[in-house]
Amino acid sequence: MFPRIPEPTECTGSMSIAAFTELYLPYLAAQKLPLKPCPIPALLRLQENQQYDW
Repeated sequence: MFPRIPEPTECTGSMSIAAFTELYLPYLAAQKLPLKPCPIPALLRLQENQQYDW
């Protein structure tokens, strides 16, 4: 099983949730993912559903 949180050595930078949401807003809207309180968990579930047939 892979961790959901990257190790600090795997990161080259970081951004705020606001910056992430602004950058990915067209994709998040096309996928009809909720923006509040945070789109990340919904995005993770979408990825898991697409990648794994559980």
